[in-house]
Amino acid sequence: MTHLWLVWKFQFSQGFKEI
Repeated sequence: MTHLWLVWKFQFSQGFKEI
């Protein structure tokens, strides 16, 4: 797996919490 996956997951989690 690439670090990009972790970054995407982190961004998704942040966005989900914001919503």
